Amino acid sequence: MVDSTQVVSPAYGRDYKSDEEAEKDWRKGKDFVHRTIIGHSGTYCSTRDFPKGT
Repeated sequence: MVDSTQVVSPAYGRDYKSDEEAEKDWRKGKDFVHRTIIGHSGTYCSTRDFPKGT
């Protein structure tokens, strides 16, 4: 099994001043953008798109 890190960025122009603010919105299910390994924008995603506990 390979461990992988998922990288997401705020969607719709949101800008967070702290990691805590971003995590709060992530846990609320707000949309973020999944980033590819080379940094290009991927698809929109939220907590609903990842297994529970990640």
